[in-house]
Amino acid sequence: MCRRAFTAAVFVYLTSANLCFAGQRANREPRRVPVRVIDGTTIVGHSDPVVWKTVLDLLPVRPRRVELLDLDSVSADARRRLRGLDAFVLAGQTTVVVIRQSATLRRAETGDAIDRLALASLIWHELAHSDGLDERAAFEREQELWRTFIARGLVDAGIGMAYITLLGDAGSQVRALR
Repeated sequence: MCRRAFTAAVFVYLTSANLCFAGQRANREPRRVPVRVIDGTTIVGHSDPVVWKTVLDLLPVRPRRVELLDLDSVSADARRRLRGLDAFVLAGQTTVVVIRQSATLRRAETGDAIDRLALASLIWHELAHSDGLDERAAFEREQELWRTFIARGLVDAGIGMAYITLLGDAGSQVRALR
């Protein structure tokens, strides 16, 4: 949990040249990257549209754009910098970038409803950063989303409260580092 909690400011120095969102590697032919619009959100990259429809429907507000970043499409230096992250937003941007190889995305695609709640929570956390919120506030926003999941009956209260506690612990660790 805590490993994905880096602030967007850390990634300001990553440029589009390093990230290659178009899905091409140096010295290779460009690969076609699917672009889908799901309920007003543009999803760029290879992923299951049914999963994304489910995840987007869980959010109070949908992102305008989600880009799935395949780590094979970036330089070794960029892969090293992104190691351990599930998602991020660049400072000043609204696009949520989800690492294609991230455990959260893989579990959401192959797991159960709770795994999709976790992916929605991750997206919600990154949207908080795109709204200018810091880590502490992004974790608080995630906790509130999980409270709505519990209230809507989408997750067992015990499991949901355990997740909220984990988010609170991660937020506390961020505060302790300051």
